[in-house]
Amino acid sequence: MQRVIVIGSLSWALVGCEEDPATTETNEACEGVVVEWEEPVIEVDTTFSCTVRYSGDLRVTGGAMLTVEPGTRLELGGGSRIFVEDNGILHAVGTEGLPVTITSSSSVPAAGDWRYIDIKSTADAATRFEHAIIEYGGGNGDAGAIVGTGSFDLANVTVRHAPVDALNFRSGRVRQVTDLHVEDAGGHPIVVDLDGPAAMDGVTADRVGNPTILMEADSALEVDAAWAPQSLPYEMRGSIGLRADLTIEAGTDLWMTPGSRILVQTSGKLDLLGTEAEPVIVQSASSSPLAGDWQHVNFDGDADTSLWQWAVIMHGGGGGHGAANVEADDRLQLENVVFSDNQECDIDAIIGTKRSVPAVNSPYVLCDG
Repeated sequence: MQRVIVIGSLSWALVGCEEDPATTETNEACEGVVVEWEEPVIEVDTTFSCTVRYSGDLRVTGGAMLTVEPGTRLELGGGSRIFVEDNGILHAVGTEGLPVTITSSSSVPAAGDWRYIDIKSTADAATRFEHAIIEYGGGNGDAGAIVGTGSFDLANVTVRHAPVDALNFRSGRVRQVTDLHVEDAGGHPIVVDLDGPAAMDGVTADRVGNPTILMEADSALEVDAAWAPQSLPYEMRGSIGLRADLTIEAGTDLWMTPGSRILVQTSGKLDLLGTEAEPVIVQSASSSPLAGDWQHVNFDGDADTSLWQWAVIMHGGGGGHGAANVEADDRLQLENVVFSDNQECDIDAIIGTKRSVPAVNSPYVLCDG
């Protein structure tokens, strides 16, 4: 029996439907239902259900919401992109038994068949992916299967079969990431701005090119942030400025890309808050780490006082100032910190005639001169 469904302002007689083999439930109403979507712009609230196929650029804009219902397969043709912009919302929320699947329309799908979902800075922050499978995106050498400069939430999502990074939000703000699993990706599982998600928990990866959570910034951190431990290490790249408080929580592993450094600036603070059982570890991101791979953490004279406790600091000192360069009195306090394999020395304290930092059970080698 054919069923006619109205989606937005268009209607079709619907035929055909596919079911993800991993789905634990079935939607009998979708048996034999396929929509060939043809409108490139969605400007009114629209619902996708069953199987929807589209090829080309699709824009969700003008305050409209595109709702992708539980159990829906959105099949994208080669080179396709989805843009969420101008207060548009993409609400792709499935259930544990009926996930949303965004996939390739090819009968023989391959990594990179379609390009990306781009959450623009003008998109409504209500955009959300939950209980979703996103696969075969990231084509044409683009930055990731999901990219952008906007805000969104993500929970219980699997991203797989991408030739590049799975999610890339270098200039965006992923507000919350819960239970993200990435598999078979050529790059990082996730690349986010330095202030990162407001909350991130349960990030895992399997068969990825770079098994780290890459944190980058076009400018200094201006909003307080905290990084909780994940099954993957965090990776810092380049020169990172802190004008707010960055707290690295117990059990977190922080990898520093060779040549990188952290600049703790006016009113900034870097707290490493490990425990005896779960220390914070800061080390080189190199597969063959050496002393001096990364430079140092520099504490400006007008930075706030940072506390490092139960931490291990390794492979720094490449800039000639040890792993920590302290420019004013009491800008760094140490408790139960181990320095190991740094280049020549551990701390350079340029504090007038006082060449030391407050330290409890934290032996270190002071730089000369």
